[in-house]
Amino acid sequence: MFNCAKEMNKFHQEKVTLSEKEQGEMRNRRDTNRNRLKNGFADNGKPVAKGCYSQGSYRMRTMVQDEQGDYDIDDGVYFTRRSLQNSNGNNESYENVRKMVCDAVVRDQRFKKSPEQKSKCVRVYYNEGYHIDLPIYRITEEGDNEVYELATKDGWEKSDARQLTTWFNEHFGKNLNKGEDDPQQMRRIVRFTKKFARSRITDEDNWKEKMPSGICITKLVVDHYVQKDSRDDESLYETWSKIVQALNCSLRVEHPIEADKTLSDGDNDPKVEFLRNKFNWAVKELEITQQFNCTQKEVLERWGTVFNTDFFTSQISEQIDSLNFGLVIKTENSLSVPHQEPPRWRITSRYRVSISGRFGERKGSNAFKLFTGTNTLPKYCDLRFHAETDTPKPFDVFWQVVNTGEEATKANGLRGEIFPAKSAGAGGLNTSHNESTLYTGTHWLECFIVKQGVCVARSGKFYVKIS
Repeated sequence: MFNCAKEMNKFHQEKVTLSEKEQGEMRNRRDTNRNRLKNGFADNGKPVAKGCYSQGSYRMRTMVQDEQGDYDIDDGVYFTRRSLQNSNGNNESYENVRKMVCDAVVRDQRFKKSPEQKSKCVRVYYNEGYHIDLPIYRITEEGDNEVYELATKDGWEKSDARQLTTWFNEHFGKNLNKGEDDPQQMRRIVRFTKKFARSRITDEDNWKEKMPSGICITKLVVDHYVQKDSRDDESLYETWSKIVQALNCSLRVEHPIEADKTLSDGDNDPKVEFLRNKFNWAVKELEITQQFNCTQKEVLERWGTVFNTDFFTSQISEQIDSLNFGLVIKTENSLSVPHQEPPRWRITSRYRVSISGRFGERKGSNAFKLFTGTNTLPKYCDLRFHAETDTPKPFDVFWQVVNTGEEATKANGLRGEIFPAKSAGAGGLNTSHNESTLYTGTHWLECFIVKQGVCVARSGKFYVKIS
């Protein structure tokens, strides 16, 4: 796959994850609602909750940007069983407890839409479009253990969503313990997948309404996550491919905590089936990105199609940029001469290769210093060039040295040929190439990485100016 990790990272930062400002606003909304709840209980003469605990994607830090501003925070409200006893010493019914919490937040008259009881929570609507869900729990002590029960529309149900957060963080912790170079990648892959699941939200085609829950999507990613350090594009493709394989066998998604429950409606869940069909489509769209001769343009166009965005196509560069230790050179606009041999391969630039240069002012000296294309060197220096690439082995390496100027012309010393590195071949890259500064003028060196007859990485021109 063409290495578009840089573009994926930029997409994640700008279009997927919440900004620090948005995260701060989320915390403020949560804290404001907790104060509203506390004041409502006090004004109504009701028992104070033991505490409120954030849950779900907010706590897991897997929330994603939503074009419609449809954000939700799950903030569980916990009571001790004793505090929910009425004046007769009897336990309050689940109906009364749900109403008590709803009444506490209803007292705030600023809402355009009043809070309401849902099947497993009380929902508070905000004018900006987001909402906060308040699942209500009672805690019962059974010996040395505490049992948590959720007040649903049908009664008390054993449940505690905090265990889901613990489950996710334990898997995240496993990545940390492995000493991976990029332990945050799994969290990003969850976010990318959630973004994909809500990438079409028009009246004609609203995926968000047809997709399974966020925790169901998270469970699928965690179960089938493929770690690829610094390559979110590869990790995402391979993770989705494994999810497709699993869902093609069964639509059943097990609950991560409760062994007797599933996150899907058995093997006939229409929402999980919808997700599977969209994953199948996405993986097929991205198959071309796995082809060896696929270009940067083709890869970014496919990711744009999958995520339903023009973000990736806006990143396509029509020029080859070369980063030579701080000096970026646009190759097409650079100096060219007739004796420069043109590349003999098709160029796709799927990978990257960069050149660094060092010079020594005395023949045979071991004191070599770094230089860039902005430096001017004296004649009779020894030069050493080093190339680095992210291209996977095996590959072949070719160098091109081009010199110009009157001195080189008079000495019949003009060069422009492309030649193989001395030890290139099955072993990969010969990382160094030596030259010397014989002629005044502006000269340059370039490196090409070739696999199966296609140039997959091109450094761009590293200029050598000699006075």
